[in-house]
Amino acid sequence: MSAQLFDEPYYIDINEARWRVVEQVFDHVPPPEMRSCLDVGAGPGWFTDRLCKKGMKVTALEGRPELVSLGRQRVPEARFLEMNVERADQMESLEPADFVLCFGLLYHVENPFCVIRSLRRLARRMLLLETVLVPGNAPIAQIVDEGQNATQGLTYCSFIPSRAALLKMLQRAGFSHLYEWSDAVDHQDFIETPERHRRRGIFAASHEPLQISGLTAVEAGPAPKPEMRKL
Repeated sequence: MSAQLFDEPYYIDINEARWRVVEQVFDHVPPPEMRSCLDVGAGPGWFTDRLCKKGMKVTALEGRPELVSLGRQRVPEARFLEMNVERADQMESLEPADFVLCFGLLYHVENPFCVIRSLRRLARRMLLLETVLVPGNAPIAQIVDEGQNATQGLTYCSFIPSRAALLKMLQRAGFSHLYEWSDAVDHQDFIETPERHRRRGIFAASHEPLQISGLTAVEAGPAPKPEMRKL
């Protein structure tokens, strides 16, 4: 079963590293402020299960029916919905939640800006997002053909933004406060070396200022104006 790919050591290792960041964020957020949660791009429910164990009321969104079915078996206390997150009309049917978690999804979609606009509407207090980033300082994105298995996007083609592009999209979607996780993450994909680009980053976006150790406030710079040439 292709869904079992999510149980392979690579995915477990990176999920454990990601979750340690989530727990550090939760250490600084009073529980009453985070009662409801949307786990966006939940897969078979690895994060959903842990969010439920934190006492949160979790709705998990997943685009593949086989993963929705597996998630319902693994985490029966959560509400799993089959949903294409790039369909704004589907996302508009959802009620906002205090906390939105979106880990390992944005680099699998064709329209990341559309998804971010939906996440902004749904995040009542805070969005915590993890994604692959393309190299470079400019606000750009790259089209990528993905492998055809259950761990990839629904269309097996994605549009991956750079860090600058991601921050600009979050800002333009309406988040007034942007943050980047600046503490260490115990996985090679989050480490920059002279030989290897840091592949992933973790970001928070909110409507009010956050005071959370490990999150550093960042700004989205101005988007460059297109060069106008006379024909």
